[in-house]
Amino acid sequence: MESRNLLERQLHIWALGAMAAGLGVGRLLPFLSELRPLVTYFLILVLLPTMMNLRAEWFLRSLLNFRLLTSAGVINYVLSPLLGAVLASLLFSDSDPFLRVGFIIVTTMPCGIMMVAWTAYSKGRAESALVVLGFSLTLSVVMVPFWVSFLGRLYVTVDIWPVARNLFIILVFPLLAGLLIKTLVSKRYGNEGLSKLTGLLPVLSAWGLVAILFCIMAVYSATIFSASGQILNVLIGLVVFYPLIFLSALAFARANRIAYADAIALGFGVTSRNMFLSMAVAATAFPGSMAILPASFGPIIQIPTMITIVRLSPLIANWFGTQEAATSE
Repeated sequence: MESRNLLERQLHIWALGAMAAGLGVGRLLPFLSELRPLVTYFLILVLLPTMMNLRAEWFLRSLLNFRLLTSAGVINYVLSPLLGAVLASLLFSDSDPFLRVGFIIVTTMPCGIMMVAWTAYSKGRAESALVVLGFSLTLSVVMVPFWVSFLGRLYVTVDIWPVARNLFIILVFPLLAGLLIKTLVSKRYGNEGLSKLTGLLPVLSAWGLVAILFCIMAVYSATIFSASGQILNVLIGLVVFYPLIFLSALAFARANRIAYADAIALGFGVTSRNMFLSMAVAATAFPGSMAILPASFGPIIQIPTMITIVRLSPLIANWFGTQEAATSE
């Protein structure tokens, strides 16, 4: 419980501290840039807690939840990429073209690893958040390469197949490893042991985020320092992006008569960006380029935004009131 309270109150502070420390270490030890190929493997390891939270029965049952999944799909893979492309063209018109591609990657990659925890903190339905997560990650194997290729090639040469292959590997390996670990824990320690492990997953995800931010900053410090003047544009773009996407989620939920418990899950699912996967795609598809920058600094805006939504959640719940919805049926 103490770790979870720390997660709620101080995650943004730890994240910023990890980023600053990583930049400092990378500046002092420039040879760390040679470790870039290892970043993808570390990302796969850190994604394990998120993938272990997925349950096939929840996903299959949710397929009947047509309005929730349709809303998530439209916002995540139509509105978000197009809004990201518009903001990228406005903010980085005179910058390295890979910055635009990196920003598009971030705005196309939905469902941050903490979205289930944020939903639970807001008294939303965690099962619906997991459903949106699983559904969106499944679609991402096809939709992210499509949008990165379609929009990215306006600025740089993009080969869609490495993007799709790497994303598939990064998603599938943690998923299979997570299923194996859950099976072994269940057989060895029973449901009680599995329940304890599941309770630790949000905390493990949070500290995994802190760890990967440190590593990314250390390994890519030279690239980041060379583009320090563009960091403000990245932050401005995300400050505009997050509220617009979250408000669109609330509008979709109201229009489709989705109850608050599912609506807030939808909101976090489409608003939070998966910075881990964004970093992995940027690092593997465009190695050594500025494409890594938007995902690296995204948590500076994302974490406070998610905390703000949690704090506003009682007002949002009151706005939805006792609205009936078939999404939970």
